Amino acid sequence: MGDHTHRTAAITSAGIRILSLIFLRWPASPIIYTLFAIYVPTFISSYFTESKYELVDEVDVVLKEDILNKDEIASGSTDEAVVVEEINVEETAAIVKKPLNPLGTLLKGTPNPNSILLTVLTFLINVACVAMVTDMVYSPRWFHPSHDLSFARVGYVSDTEAKLLIREPDQSKMPVTVEVHIKDAKPPFDNPLWQTAGSVKWTTNETDYTAVVTIPLSHSKQRVYEWRTSNNHTGEFTSAPKPGAMPELFDGKFTFLSTSCIVPRLPYNPFDHPLAFPGMRHLAKVLPNLGAQFMLFLGDFIYIEVPKQFGSSVENYRQKYRQVYASPDWPAVGQNLSWIHVLDDHEISNDWDSNSTGVYQNAVDPWHHYQTEANPPPAKKAGSRGTLARQEATYFSFIQGPASFFMLDTRSYRSKNSEPFDSPNKTMLGETQLEDFLDWIRRPEPKGVKWKIVASSVPFTKNWRVNTKDTWGGFLAERRKILEAMWDASNLGVGVVILSGDRHEFGATAFPPPKNSTWSESATVHEFSASPLNQFYSPIGTYKQTDDEDVELKYINSGNSKFGVISIEKFAEGEQSSLKYTVYIDGVDKWNTRRNGFAFVTDVPVESAEPTEKLLEKIAFIRQTHYGGFYDFIPDLALADTAYTNIALGAHTDTTYFTDPAGLQAFHLLSHTGPSSENNSGVNLGGQSLLVDGFYAATILKKEDPKAFEVLSQVKLPWHASGNKGITISPDKLYPVLEVDESTGKLHRVRWNNDDRGVVPFDSEYSPVDWYKAARKWHDILKRESIEYWFQLKPGNLLVFDNWRVLHGRSAFTGVRRICGGYINRDDFISRWRNTNYPRDEILKRVIG
Repeated sequence: MGDHTHRTAAITSAGIRILSLIFLRWPASPIIYTLFAIYVPTFISSYFTESKYELVDEVDVVLKEDILNKDEIASGSTDEAVVVEEINVEETAAIVKKPLNPLGTLLKGTPNPNSILLTVLTFLINVACVAMVTDMVYSPRWFHPSHDLSFARVGYVSDTEAKLLIREPDQSKMPVTVEVHIKDAKPPFDNPLWQTAGSVKWTTNETDYTAVVTIPLSHSKQRVYEWRTSNNHTGEFTSAPKPGAMPELFDGKFTFLSTSCIVPRLPYNPFDHPLAFPGMRHLAKVLPNLGAQFMLFLGDFIYIEVPKQFGSSVENYRQKYRQVYASPDWPAVGQNLSWIHVLDDHEISNDWDSNSTGVYQNAVDPWHHYQTEANPPPAKKAGSRGTLARQEATYFSFIQGPASFFMLDTRSYRSKNSEPFDSPNKTMLGETQLEDFLDWIRRPEPKGVKWKIVASSVPFTKNWRVNTKDTWGGFLAERRKILEAMWDASNLGVGVVILSGDRHEFGATAFPPPKNSTWSESATVHEFSASPLNQFYSPIGTYKQTDDEDVELKYINSGNSKFGVISIEKFAEGEQSSLKYTVYIDGVDKWNTRRNGFAFVTDVPVESAEPTEKLLEKIAFIRQTHYGGFYDFIPDLALADTAYTNIALGAHTDTTYFTDPAGLQAFHLLSHTGPSSENNSGVNLGGQSLLVDGFYAATILKKEDPKAFEVLSQVKLPWHASGNKGITISPDKLYPVLEVDESTGKLHRVRWNNDDRGVVPFDSEYSPVDWYKAARKWHDILKRESIEYWFQLKPGNLLVFDNWRVLHGRSAFTGVRRICGGYINRDDFISRWRNTNYPRDEILKRVIG
């Protein structure tokens, strides 16, 4: 009996500790209480029934040998001894006290009958585990139901109005009036005085004591406004830029944020407030420097079933919303920033696919009061040319500055997830929403609006291999229809970007049009999926590219807090703009789209080379070389450089012969005409462009052939430019193909151009044979289709890439191509990058130290 109870206590103790650790980081069903209910009686029983003593049985074995014929051996009559062995066995049994074994007692969680202190301590460890689980599960409900919560938050803000959501259950404070004024007003054009903007006469339980005040914004320019209410809430917001116009504030950059998924106190910290959101604190630290217009929250604002669902009544759902807004971390991110929302499953129930049946009405009651009422207007009806709103729609659309937005409802109208993935009738959006969405994609936007932003609560890519049926990967027919409409829109010069969440990981994916289709390569659609703002993350990666339809750009699974920062910026006069996406993980800038090593700027005028030159000068001055500065050329053999021919060029970097190779390089195809003697209508003239990520290729080389990597990073070579008369340029010293930073051990720069390379030296640690063997391996990697990016340069699309990292090339072509572009020094580019991304004080700290 004693052994059985002791073993049971040990097993349940291990279960309590392991499951508590898991639960407090990745909430699951709290069966800890069941284990604890078994553990307590077995622990007590084991303590009283287990003996303090143990039987120690010692056995001594003594072997004695004796020679019987000693005399005969001594007399010499025989030389063979007769040996007799005598074995004596002595067994001693003793009862002694069991050793204390403190470490074993504390680790196993079982009682120690010889130490009441160790017994109590190991028991208290398990009590603490259960207490922490109880604290996380029940403290918000027991101690913070937030019935008396009074708060105000900023909802949708346009260029003409702002919505302020107010909750005030105390009717003695009615009416609640709202006042606004322009912050840092500049007379005589700005009025610095506080003005009454609206009021709430009363609130009732019907809306959980919430109401929305719509604040008119009469100033014609973009301004920052401060607001205050008569029930002591304050904050600020920024009016939006007019449709088609870039912001007048924040250095002309249009910036907004996106993320999803929040649960308080994850990972668990017993010293945190029960309603704490560490991820909001990460956001609050960087928010002042972002110049963000709004937060586009992509669903799972509450988790009705995490850590435990207490019921399905309207009040159960309402309480969850109140607890988020009652969090001590909310004001820093919610009172001075507009938040707009889409619906996802955990606002209803996990993986919800039952439309408006069951608990749906109870679930969306608070969602409408707390989120929808302060959201942008409903989306426009298909066929109304963007003039009539779809009344009662749970999906939204709006235009701000250079971007048009459509916020999808992926839950209220979807088919069952269990239907076949490729079923032609399976829908995520429902017939009406799909019709309105496709109409929005195809609809021409006002002048200056160059981006269509799609907000989807679930990922569009099928690369997430876990529970794919709940994503767009489970609705392939409808997804294809939408993609084709997006490619059509992109073909007309509008960039299409999808923002999603839900997966608790980060993934950037490209959706290129099919090869040899009517869509150009530049019509590629991109998705950025970032979540959670505060939740668990998957310790095991679940994202994997399986075909060339959904192309992985970047994947990061770790991090309890993730959010994306999207910035749209103009680089030159005219309509062209670029979009930059940055993902912050646990408050740190971990990756952005400008780290790919190249970028396209669309809609660059092609009538002359001058707009391209002005655009590059927005970055920094154009570098002068022996070929001149800004280049504008057609094939010309007199220039003695293969770039000025029409032959194919393998992947290479430029200006390897300078001590400081060019940092950025830019190409803009102004025109490509065929031979004048031929009819070239519909003829493929060739000249496809090639990009290869040299850093990625070097990573492959180091993994597959470490010695080859070492050779190419150790053997220093002569580089030169000697093709033109009177020109013999070479760097200050010999440099290897792969330059590794000695202080960090990371790859710093790639120099690779066989036409500019001198003789491999013989005085190195490695022989020329070693170098050529390594170079052949490097060349083979560069030629792999899996890392080659081929595309056709189009007039109007400027390519800019990092010449220290990205190798470029082209296929042979016929006819005459007119290319313009230039080089920019890396130091000048980095200086401009710093000054457009960080406050000057922070830059000086980084530079000066």
